[in-house]
Amino acid sequence: STQAKTLFPYTTLFRSLLNSLEEQISVIDRDGVIHYTNLAWNSFAEQNGMPEGYDWLGVNYLRVCDTSVEPLAQMAAEGIRRVLRHEQQHFHLEYPCHSPDTQRWFMMRVSAIPGIEVEFYTISHINVTERKLQELDMAYLSLHDPLTGLANRRRLTDALYQALNQAMDNRSEGAVLLVDLDRFKPVNDHYGHEIGDRLLQEVARRLQECVAPSDTVARLGGDEFVLLLPAPHSHAEVEHIAA
Repeated sequence: STQAKTLFPYTTLFRSLLNSLEEQISVIDRDGVIHYTNLAWNSFAEQNGMPEGYDWLGVNYLRVCDTSVEPLAQMAAEGIRRVLRHEQQHFHLEYPCHSPDTQRWFMMRVSAIPGIEVEFYTISHINVTERKLQELDMAYLSLHDPLTGLANRRRLTDALYQALNQAMDNRSEGAVLLVDLDRFKPVNDHYGHEIGDRLLQEVARRLQECVAPSDTVARLGGDEFVLLLPAPHSHAEVEHIAA
């Protein structure tokens, strides 16, 4: 505990207001020294390894960023310094902060507090995990078949162009295997579409087991699949995979 004194003119109302917010908020001066943290900030710090009741007053937040091993910490420190030097009004940075059992993302925002004689700034960390997970789901669905999890036509097309360029640059060969299932329609007709879907999922799993992680297995639709084997693949390797 630094037991430092703060020059920030906060009031009981101000403290109550910030403590009622879910955002993690701290107030720093132009040197990066922390003058106030709300309850959400303190609680999150304790959840992530800080001692219970840790006194943030007087801690230099810039120094914390400079000594952090997190890859985005230096970017955060530089953004804060740009605001402190009045090179820009605001700074924001989205960053991951995953726990052992949960994926989490936060948005850092830095801005000056107007109307105060001495310069002070707020740093807030806002939990944006829900939005980030939705974005990741949408990105995944845009490139994958929702039933099997295989690459869809869009992802296959991108991978095919990349494989062609690689083959031309290296003067090497790859292969494309087209696969469909014989007598698939009677499965749907006799057992129902739920069983047909489970069959397609099992076929997708088995096709993926036949190739390397660098190869692409895609579903074109229905019972039609494609295996893209980019260069270098020898004829013997392709024949083995096909078998």
